[in-house]
Amino acid sequence: KALSLRFWLQVLNLSWGDYIVFEGEEREYIEQCSVLVRRCLGPRVESRMVRLMKRVPSVIMGWMYMGLLNWGCYLLSSPDIVSCERGKLILFSACWLVIIALGLSFFSFEHIFEFLAFSPVLRQVHQATRHCAVGDVHAGFGPPRLLYVTDGGVKDCTAVVQLMQRRCSKILLVLAASDPHDDLGVLRSTMQVATSRKLGSFYDPEDPRRDIEILLDRFKCDKEMTFLHIGIVYGWDVLGTGKSPHGDLFVVKMRLPPSKRGQEVQPPLEEAEIRSGQPWRRCRGGRWEGMKREDLGPF
Repeated sequence: KALSLRFWLQVLNLSWGDYIVFEGEEREYIEQCSVLVRRCLGPRVESRMVRLMKRVPSVIMGWMYMGLLNWGCYLLSSPDIVSCERGKLILFSACWLVIIALGLSFFSFEHIFEFLAFSPVLRQVHQATRHCAVGDVHAGFGPPRLLYVTDGGVKDCTAVVQLMQRRCSKILLVLAASDPHDDLGVLRSTMQVATSRKLGSFYDPEDPRRDIEILLDRFKCDKEMTFLHIGIVYGWDVLGTGKSPHGDLFVVKMRLPPSKRGQEVQPPLEEAEIRSGQPWRRCRGGRWEGMKREDLGPF
């Protein structure tokens, strides 16, 4: 489903994210031009000009390939045998140019090949092959010049899976997804991703014998439940050693229990109030006066 969604987003020219440029050691001519543009046209034009200049080498390489391809096809259509042989050689060279550029693009963390990371075609190949250049400063590898940042809605938009990879003992999830009927579809898909990757399994801490789906259905039926407490057993202990670490997942969903309707809105807590331990004092005046909890927005 994720691959199909990505495919149609690309075909329809829709965006679910964008590339972030990591600044590094720029070429000398780029620095000189950026200083000149900043003095003459301002910083806004400077950022656009620098972005364009970073893409110039990859654009030249693309036009060179297209030129060789058109030239070779033109010579192949000639009745002259010498021209046909020359056309074959040019097409052969164009193919090798693409293969070499594609191979070197996987080493774009090197300063000499970093311009290949700005090629849109090569970036699509990297996405299709799920290639990600992770920088390691201590090993001498800098961060990638471009990093594609996207919304996690395709797989997991809660960041619980990433926290499970770190085996956090306590995880607090504030679930604000659009879920008017409390189906917990986002949470269920997150748990599915975690179990499919064998990061861990989930259970009901009140009664581990019950299926976790019963707890989720109970939260849907009982509108007075203010949070979910889900137990986590990290790892995939197929040998039965019993040494798997445990964790706790607390889920607070953005919904208002029926018993809380009609109550006045409490003012935001301040640090001094928390430190003093004094009970909350009703706010007189201001924008909170007369507001009910259901007036804060849809739940």
